[in-house]
Amino acid sequence: MGKLASLARFVGLPDGSAPQHLVIIQGYIIADHVGPVAVKRLLEQKPQIKGLMGTAQCPAPGSHVSLDAMTARSF
Repeated sequence: MGKLASLARFVGLPDGSAPQHLVIIQGYIIADHVGPVAVKRLLEQKPQIKGLMGTAQCPAPGSHVSLDAMTARSF
């Protein structure tokens, strides 16, 4: 098991999740590609969730703007 997979299990990502990217912001876990609007909303609303998980593949390399059109899953 790689370091990122071990960290994912440690912070409580759903079983079987193997993110390519993982960051913890203000106690929330952001995994993979999550749009900036979703992250901003998360930090403003402060819901009772562990974090957000986005798509494993970046939809448009070089431009993350299209991520805002995609729905991040909460967990």
